[in-house]
Amino acid sequence: MTSKTDEFVKDVRTFFSEHSDLRCEVMTLDNIFLFPGITRQYDPDSDTLRIDLRRGETTPAGTGAGVRIKIQIKLSSSQQEIVLLYGTAVHCERTYWDIMPEKIDYFTEDRMNFRLSVDIEGQIKRESNPAGVWCRLFNISLTGAGIQLTEDYNVGEILIFSGFQIVKDGFSHSFRAEIVRKDRPDTDEEGRVCYRYGCKFIDMDERKRDILCRDVFSLQAQGMREKNSL
Repeated sequence: MTSKTDEFVKDVRTFFSEHSDLRCEVMTLDNIFLFPGITRQYDPDSDTLRIDLRRGETTPAGTGAGVRIKIQIKLSSSQQEIVLLYGTAVHCERTYWDIMPEKIDYFTEDRMNFRLSVDIEGQIKRESNPAGVWCRLFNISLTGAGIQLTEDYNVGEILIFSGFQIVKDGFSHSFRAEIVRKDRPDTDEEGRVCYRYGCKFIDMDERKRDILCRDVFSLQAQGMREKNSL
């Protein structure tokens, strides 16, 4: 009977035999970005994957062998498919790290568009008006978000989001988005008239999308762990 470890090594070996030279982001388990990388060869004998530095002069100083990390790998430029590889850094040089994989998760377009329920405060403003107002973000995906506030906006307006921390004490996100849906007005807990809007992210650069992706997936994984522990 094949052991779980053998099955995992087979899974990783198959994946990297079918996919090579993939762009990736190396980060700690709590989503601190370490460096942009590119996947190279996987050695099944030593069970290690080489990650080369993709951009910049050196991998981070002070972070070395033994640190547990996760690697976000893109399978296509459209970002329809994402892989999260968890593992431990076993050898760290200035221009590459060798990683011992421990777990691999695959995500499809449906997972990327899945709306994650959150309760986050931040500021938004009209693109044409520098005055910002506070709002509540109640769900988010890699493609858009749902917001609630007392301001009356119209479908088609462009909004600028700022100061939204999806992960506690994490990166402060900013987005440019278009309102694509407006629900009927309702009242909040304090009796104020409020509006809910569905927004679609637009013109998001690669770095911001990468950070959003890792934070959203981190929250999804945390929710799954909490659910499984019940």
